[in-house]
Amino acid sequence: MDKQTEALRLAQEINILFVSEWGLHSPMAKDSKIVLEEMRRLYQVNQELLSALKDAADAIEHWGAYVPDYFQSKHDLEADIDRARDVIAKVEGEP
Repeated sequence: MDKQTEALRLAQEINILFVSEWGLHSPMAKDSKIVLEEMRRLYQVNQELLSALKDAADAIEHWGAYVPDYFQSKHDLEADIDRARDVIAKVEGEP
């Protein structure tokens, strides 16, 4: 289970705890529901951004092969690809 999924699971558990402890309409239960909904939204946005970053890294890598070596080194396309792949690995929980 990745850290994002674990965070969502914990937020859900906290929400259930607050509802069971203080009731569905208590301020704590309402606030925890808002936090849970925001975490779900951010998780979805993160997944969309991750997908777009993967697509962009692939596009740079594939299209960069058509660019003359001079421009590849001048604009350091390899470093851009490596940086994107490092962020992808970090988000996916790889070392």
